[in-house]
Amino acid sequence: MTTTARGALRALRCLVAAGTTTALGVLAHVLASGHPPDALAALLSAALVAALWWPATRRPVGAAEVLALLALGQVAVHVLLHAAGAAGHAHGALPAADPVLPPDAMGLAHVVATLAAAVVLRAGERAAAALLELLRPLVRLLVARALPARAPLARPAARPVPLRPRLLVLDAARRGPPAHRRAVAAAAVR
Repeated sequence: MTTTARGALRALRCLVAAGTTTALGVLAHVLASGHPPDALAALLSAALVAALWWPATRRPVGAAEVLALLALGQVAVHVLLHAAGAAGHAHGALPAADPVLPPDAMGLAHVVATLAAAVVLRAGERAAAALLELLRPLVRLLVARALPARAPLARPAARPVPLRPRLLVLDAARRGPPAHRRAVAAAAVR
């Protein structure tokens, strides 16, 4: 898998996990308070939760880690939305509303929803991994057919070997028998 494909898959996993975590937190806030949270606070909590999930998406995530990240994300969303709601109420921006669920039931519903989301996210992780494994040969085939056939790379021409080593070229003027043998050879010819 290419680096780009891995990055896109990681971003998708992070988006799904962070979206699930944030949606659970926002839904719990709506059920507990009776009104929707401030949009900016919801976006900030989504960004915070995505930053929380991003390191975990480098590798497959186990069930305990999914549950821990969901729970930690729920706490972060709760704190941010509660702080934004308190600030909004202090300025009279949001009308008071009756909670849909009583606080005790809300806590229990939140725990049950977090456990259910952990099971669903973990099952989704396994299903996505199995699907990718099934699709891998098909993707390789499609990529191989889509890319143009490449000619084998030609080897660079070998550098010509000099006929004479450099030292012999410099000594070319002094080639021949030693001077005393030349004199003997010249005398013998006469």
